[in-house]
Amino acid sequence: MLALMITLPVILLMYWQYYRVIPKKNILLAGVIIFILMAVAYMLLKPVIYQRWQETQTELSLIVEGGGKNTSIGNRLDMWEFAWEEGLQHPLIGAGSEQMMIDKEQWVNERNASRRIIKFGHLHNEFLDAFAKKGIFGLGALLLLFLIPLGFYFYQRPQNAKQFAVKLTAVSHISMYIGFSLTEVTLNVYKLGMVLYILPLCVFFAVYRSLDKC
Repeated sequence: MLALMITLPVILLMYWQYYRVIPKKNILLAGVIIFILMAVAYMLLKPVIYQRWQETQTELSLIVEGGGKNTSIGNRLDMWEFAWEEGLQHPLIGAGSEQMMIDKEQWVNERNASRRIIKFGHLHNEFLDAFAKKGIFGLGALLLLFLIPLGFYFYQRPQNAKQFAVKLTAVSHISMYIGFSLTEVTLNVYKLGMVLYILPLCVFFAVYRSLDKC
């Protein structure tokens, strides 16, 4: 949900920026398609969205009242706090995965935090996880994975509607992963995580370049 909230404004901004490149009928068609997809998605996911919204409100209320440590949000807040402190303790190259797990258990005991977070091998935030495990160098490398392709497409000026479509798809892909990374760790934990991010970017780049000749 957070990833979608980040990506939709990016899509709208790009449409506004390059509307002269896109035929008006394509803009209308794209708008209709996006509206239909969002309507269908909302109807299908409405019970799940409503349930998750209710759970979020309940958990936030518990946290504000001083409880909620064993909730999903409470666990994430604890992990993010630990990740920041762990990164500050090992700022250059991080603590590493094994030492991080040891330090986390000690941190939980000292802070009387929820013991549920001990079992997690990651810290539910790609950026903080990289900072805690790999330090500034690891965090910098992760940021470059997002910023380099974003910078490439930022400076590209599509010459036709096809190039714009590829640029829009690529930027949306990157934006979605940035959104995912705020509450999850997908690139370095799951075996295919990095492949599913990098491989589409390579395809988008190749297609975009091929359209220079069109």
